[in-house]
Amino acid sequence: MKIWATNGWNKLNSCILGDVYAPEYFNHLTNGKVKDIMKRVLHETKEDLEHIETTLKSFDINVLRPMLNNKFTGSYHSPPLQPRDTHLVYEDTLFYTGDSNAYDHIHDNINKLIKPFAYEWEDCPSITRLDSDVILDGLDPIAYKYFKNYFTDKKISVHTLFNKGHSDGIYQPLGPGVWMSHGPVFHSNTQFEDWQTISVEENDWTQYHDFINFKNKAKSKWAIPGEEFTDEMINFVETYINKWVGYCEETIFDLGFVMMSPTDALVISKNQKYEDTMYSYGVTPHYVPWRHRTFWDCGLHCIITDLERDVLS
Repeated sequence: MKIWATNGWNKLNSCILGDVYAPEYFNHLTNGKVKDIMKRVLHETKEDLEHIETTLKSFDINVLRPMLNNKFTGSYHSPPLQPRDTHLVYEDTLFYTGDSNAYDHIHDNINKLIKPFAYEWEDCPSITRLDSDVILDGLDPIAYKYFKNYFTDKKISVHTLFNKGHSDGIYQPLGPGVWMSHGPVFHSNTQFEDWQTISVEENDWTQYHDFINFKNKAKSKWAIPGEEFTDEMINFVETYINKWVGYCEETIFDLGFVMMSPTDALVISKNQKYEDTMYSYGVTPHYVPWRHRTFWDCGLHCIITDLERDVLS
């Protein structure tokens, strides 16, 4: 299988799209309300993933999916929904930093695959490829040293930042010379000083009618549109599937777009200002539904990882 990428905006030819369990995964639950809610989350997430896959394929993008067992086996293992956390392609090499066998059938067809660490490391989204430059943002010392040495050996200019959390939830390149970000991208005015920065607004929480309980009971970690934060639901999430959720209040989901080509972006935002901004830079936004972003705490950029993009001409 051919893989290649040195940035995140050239024409996308091949990618991995994550997946979740089928609704029957929760058939074993005895609490009917919790069971119904969790089965709805999985069902609607599956529907949205199918819509996303169809849209990607309509742009002549080959879409590969992880394999998973839809039968509950006694432990609530996280589904392979966010492949970008543990996958990074640079040129013709795939770095895999996870420990899941859900991707084995994909990895078996890749010639140059490197597992740089003996432990699972989920911060690949904090490495931003910009052709002849790369940003390493908030990496732990071991990972930072490894990737700094790797890119330096390739004569790539390494820029170091210290933001907390995955950097694709703070800033993303729309294309060469343009950032979309929430807040300042860099602490120094000399870094990428000729790039323009477009500000992205905070999330809209109006669809969550119980925002106070979201802040207090759910500790701002997760939310399900249209559902109350009952003690039963909170106890189930915190006790059994706390690793499935994140800290969604701090994630700017509109930044989680994916460039399918230099002029086409896959988006989940219906914000008119957001769309108009993309159009003003020659980029057409293509909307897809992603209803449970605040449960899974991820946008499109997390659930899609590029395997092959056109070679920079």
